[in-house]
Amino acid sequence: MQAFPYKPQTRVKHEILREYLKRWAGIVLNGLRRPYRKAIEQGTTSAFTVRLAYIDAFAATGRYQQDGKLYSGSPLIGIEALDSARATAHADATQPVPYTYALLFEKDPSRCAELLETLKEKGLDERLQLSGRFMDLWHSGIAVRCGEYQDHIGEVLDFTARPYTWSFYLLDPYGPKGLEMDVVRRIVGGERHDVMINFPYQDLLKKAGSERKGTPEHEEHLKHYDALYDTPEWREIARTYQGDDLETALVQFYVRKIKAIDPDVTVKSIPLLFPDRQRTMFYLILTTHDPTGALAMNQVIHGAKQSEYKYRVQWKTQKAQERIMERSGGLVQQSLFGDEIAAPAAKRDYVNEAAERIHAEFCGNKAKYRQVLHSLADSVYFPDEVRKAVLRLKRQKRADFSSPLNHETLITFR
Repeated sequence: MQAFPYKPQTRVKHEILREYLKRWAGIVLNGLRRPYRKAIEQGTTSAFTVRLAYIDAFAATGRYQQDGKLYSGSPLIGIEALDSARATAHADATQPVPYTYALLFEKDPSRCAELLETLKEKGLDERLQLSGRFMDLWHSGIAVRCGEYQDHIGEVLDFTARPYTWSFYLLDPYGPKGLEMDVVRRIVGGERHDVMINFPYQDLLKKAGSERKGTPEHEEHLKHYDALYDTPEWREIARTYQGDDLETALVQFYVRKIKAIDPDVTVKSIPLLFPDRQRTMFYLILTTHDPTGALAMNQVIHGAKQSEYKYRVQWKTQKAQERIMERSGGLVQQSLFGDEIAAPAAKRDYVNEAAERIHAEFCGNKAKYRQVLHSLADSVYFPDEVRKAVLRLKRQKRADFSSPLNHETLITFR
């Protein structure tokens, strides 16, 4: 069976996916504790149906290989994350136990066949649905469709639009292929949709060069990026900027297009680098409607950048050792590699800074903790840093609240 090589940027991408899915599911279920407790008191828990859905638009084969080891691809990461969330909720009587679903799409027939084999090897045969309506998918079911996800997008959106349904969409096409904004708009705009999008920056950079040079043979591909942005205005950016300024302008323009879908959406962009060069290969664009989710993204991103450094050094070291073995006839020499790969900066303490920012914004007013979180959605703070910042303000007599700190806690800022 085919298994793609597990390159550093893919490992980092999967780490972000795995860690954020864990936090996303926890945020959803923790936020339902109070209504679930009320349902228990009223004896109506049978009608309290919570659904978590994972949608992978480009599932591939579901596996990667490195150094003779097999690693889970995005389909398995998504399924395992939802299974884990359900098990955690089942062990916690204060949380509703969610129904979970996975909808996987792969247009390449051979890859789709291998995906099915991967799922079967993991013992997931009985959970597979290969045809029929998504609405008929049973609890913990896995729908696999060998075809374009766009052909099913209307049915998928109907499935995830149901009440008490929270969904995570992974839009990660392989190769230099972006996604049309008219499709992205329909997905990101969903009230309970969190989305991860692969933004193919390196290929876009090449096409920006074609636009500056007026290379006619690339015109069809340039039109593809017109559809990605939903406008040819990006071409003016390509003609105007160069270097780092060009990268910043192209990415920020895309982020603004995503934010225009819904003013309540928070968007985070994460550059991932080539294994052996300090150059951006692609961006992950993450969107959420939940302020706690936005802050959780910051923590996931920080951890992923630490891992990226480690994986890139490992990759470069391995490649250098392979070259030495080729040149020395198999004699491995002791050497140092990867020192030119920049290490991520150590994180400073943001609690005091967050406290001052919160106090400056809310001083003399009352606000629920949810409003405080929402005001910081575009910041770099972690959820725990914001909580500590509010508690610090209380100890300093600059904020006051009586109930335990949760989304509905009313805080008086002095």
